[in-house]
Amino acid sequence: MIANRPMKETYPDVVYTGQNYFLVWDDMNVGGDTTNFYIVTSRVSPAGAVLDTPIVLSSPLGITDMNNARIEFDGNRCLVVWNNVSGTVFGRFVDSTGQPGGNAFTVLASSGSKPDIAFDGVNYLVIWYNNSYDVVGQFVSPLGQLVGSQVTVATGSAQQIFSRVTYDGQKYLVVWRQAETTNKLICGQFVSPSGGLIGGNFTISDATTNQKWYAAAAASDQNYLVAWDEDRNGVITDIYGNVDLSISAIQEQELRTDPVEQFPTVVRGALDFFTNRGYLIYDATGRRAGTEGRVLPGVYFLKNGRNGKSVMHKVLVVK
Repeated sequence: MIANRPMKETYPDVVYTGQNYFLVWDDMNVGGDTTNFYIVTSRVSPAGAVLDTPIVLSSPLGITDMNNARIEFDGNRCLVVWNNVSGTVFGRFVDSTGQPGGNAFTVLASSGSKPDIAFDGVNYLVIWYNNSYDVVGQFVSPLGQLVGSQVTVATGSAQQIFSRVTYDGQKYLVVWRQAETTNKLICGQFVSPSGGLIGGNFTISDATTNQKWYAAAAASDQNYLVAWDEDRNGVITDIYGNVDLSISAIQEQELRTDPVEQFPTVVRGALDFFTNRGYLIYDATGRRAGTEGRVLPGVYFLKNGRNGKSVMHKVLVVK
């Protein structure tokens, strides 16, 4: 049992930081207020021990419902995002001890619903759908600063809602439910870390009139799994998925073509010595790893330019 209090607790999200799991959820058990939801967080160890009494993240923002918490880890600390009943999207950092880091800040002033978040090694991408039923995103730095202007991911006469985002090491995939006049679809869009749309919107599900609702996506080193719930018999919803989206092999090609030093270097702990000197870190599959140098034990490749040529250094990270 992680949380068992008298009033409702719902909508959990979780991320693993390499040491502990960090959970967030919507909680109606704060300060004697049994009417409104607040956003709370708690750590859980890999052994299943609950390490914290729920810590409130949204209390400085006034008495109003706070909903739809999502959390992501950037290699140093976590960023939690959520919205209130007015559609303001907030963010707040949580440090490695589970404590709030600084005050909550505004990502979007109004008209945002059900935000989601992913991290690309440099910035976060926070997405939501607005009152016009468009899917929109905003990059946020690890310092909590808004980066660039908002990115319109999906717009049009149809309703684009319930958006989610994941990062595959090269680009973001945003997915959402699209309700057209006849067909109900699960759609997607690739977004680069610089904010550009890669290609156009595309359909992931079958183009049918069956009701389709909440989509979710995750990336492996080869492809994506996009899953959603769908009503095909008019009675109940079942879970369907698609694994047909493949991941571009740009970074894997770089690992194969760049010269690699023959003997690996053994490193204990973090790789910040290298990242502070401009090296890029790739894991054994060719995907980008922690830009802050914080990685789990394993084999990694460090890329840096030398005399106009790209050189790869193989390292073995141990505890």
